[in-house]
Amino acid sequence: MTTAVQTPAFAEGIQYFGELLPGFDTYGKTPVIAAGQTGINNANDPAAAFQTLLYADALRYLTLQVCASKASGHPGGFASQAEVYASLVML
Repeated sequence: MTTAVQTPAFAEGIQYFGELLPGFDTYGKTPVIAAGQTGINNANDPAAAFQTLLYADALRYLTLQVCASKASGHPGGFASQAEVYASLVML
């Protein structure tokens, strides 16, 4: 039996979704940046660290996807700095 999963609008165009990472049920269930907020409340929250790493992985994947689909660009520099960028955005 399969379960239908509706993809949120922000994920439209993403070509691949993998299995949920271990700990997602614990740390990914609720967004650490609530509606109306501009950043995380507690930088020491394990859920904030987990979601920041998810953000970095998504940035890295989407950068590779865009470069591959356009057959142009070099994602190496950005891909190696995705965690830094994700941290600054989340804070």
